[in-house]
Order: sequence, then C-alpha cells, then structure tokens
Amino acid sequence: MDLQLTGKRAVVTGGSRGTGLPSGSIRNIGVAALSKSLADELGPSGVNVTVVHPGMTVTERTPVLPAGYPATRSSIGRVVTAAEVADVVAFLASPRSVAINGDTITAGGGTPGVIYY
Repeated sequence: MDLQLTGKRAVVTGGSRGTGLPSGSIRNIGVAALSKSLADELGPSGVNVTVVHPGMTVTERTPVLPAGYPATRSSIGRVVTAAEVADVVAFLASPRSVAINGDTITAGGGTPGVIYY
C-alpha cells in the first residue's frame, strides 16, 4: 500500500443491536480483523488504528434508557455518556496512546458478558 499517512486513527463502531446474535458477532470480528490488518500495514508509518465499541451510551438522541434496562448491567452501575466515550477516542488520538495499535477497546462501563472479538 502506497499511502502517505501519519498520525492516529480510531474506528468507532456501534454494535449494541444484535449483541449476542451471530450476525453481530460476525460484524464485530470483521471490524476487528480489518482494524488489525490496517494497523499491521500502517503501523510502521506511524499510523495507529484502533476500534472503539461504545456499548450502551446515553446521547442527545437517547437520553432515557430503554424500558426495563437495568443500570446494573454495567460494572460501573450506570450507562456511559457520549462525552465519556469521546474521552476514550480523544486519548486514542493523542501521542500518549502509541502502545495501542490494532486493538479493540470497549467503552461501555464494563458491560458484563459481552465480548467484541
């Protein structure tokens, strides 16, 4: 690949819907594999590629949890905010994240039972 790229890249994917279904798992594996391949190819040029799975997130469009969704489904006892997910992405875009490349980061407050590989 002959690209003139430098810097950081974070791939943010939504994936709450379909969690636990084969289609959701296949999608997550595909995104992780693509990220890893790009990281291996672009890493020597100084480009980091990382996947961020936000999990259940409170946003302006979804300010209220779905009916029956217990906040205890998170290790931190609540749903994360969009700003908290943005903090993770901002860190990944910073020079301090040089050791993180080709990895998948879950920013969902420690959602139990969900694996994003």
